[in-house]
Amino acid sequence: LKSKKIITPEENIPEPESTKSQDHFLALTLMQPKLRDFLVPITEGMLITLPAQQLLQFLDENPDFAGDANSSLALESISDYVKILSLQYEELYQDLDLLELRYEATRLQNFLIEHYVKTQKNQLSAQLKNAGIADADVLLAKAKQLDQLLKQVKES
Repeated sequence: LKSKKIITPEENIPEPESTKSQDHFLALTLMQPKLRDFLVPITEGMLITLPAQQLLQFLDENPDFAGDANSSLALESISDYVKILSLQYEELYQDLDLLELRYEATRLQNFLIEHYVKTQKNQLSAQLKNAGIADADVLLAKAKQLDQLLKQVKES
């Protein structure tokens, strides 16, 4: 008997909509320090690209950063990415008031977390098919944590 081959989506190929949402979210939080509280539930694993993960780490470590990429040596390795985000912010969000920016940050944060939960659950589901009883309990506990994260986001 042949075992069924589990086909999982490529993890290294980012979806265009997810990448765009990630970049817009980071543009908002980079250029508007008052929106940095939206970064709290976001982890590096939720972001698709390495520059985005590096920027998130930088913003977590430097919450008072004013948005000037030239003033920080820590951003030198991702300076092109930061410039792109700055331009996106200017083009899309510069003329909006803070309340509208908060709504947009909420929408993008929800999208990122929902996308993360969906992809993680797909991976857990694939692993669950080949798991033993002990492993299944661990995987189901992880799925429950993801459900709780999603519930927290929807309630806020």
